[in-house]
Amino acid sequence: VGMFFAGRWAAQRVALADGHALQGTAAAAKRIFQEGPAPHPDPSIVVIDEIVGMWTALLFLPNELPALLVAFTAFRMFDIVKPPPVARLERAGRGWGIMLDDVAAGIYANAVTHVTLWLIG
Repeated sequence: VGMFFAGRWAAQRVALADGHALQGTAAAAKRIFQEGPAPHPDPSIVVIDEIVGMWTALLFLPNELPALLVAFTAFRMFDIVKPPPVARLERAGRGWGIMLDDVAAGIYANAVTHVTLWLIG
């Protein structure tokens, strides 16, 4: 929780300084999966949102390779595709959207991982 709020503060400061700066694959993924410009900057050099989102994806999961692989894959998928309401959360300003969309993707990934582990026994 502390890293979420620290990340929100840091993300806002970097977004104000760097704007919509995207690097390599982040720029390509944005073009393919997200139509139009984002309403608020989310520079790809900000990674604290990815870290907190992945921590959320791993919350209460067993420390086993299958769980880690499913959680990581699901988190990346949800973070890139941004299904509703993840895309809506991204629109929040002042660093909130940068953090909230990744936390929501982590929650989705966590749920998918729990269901997948339950299904495979």
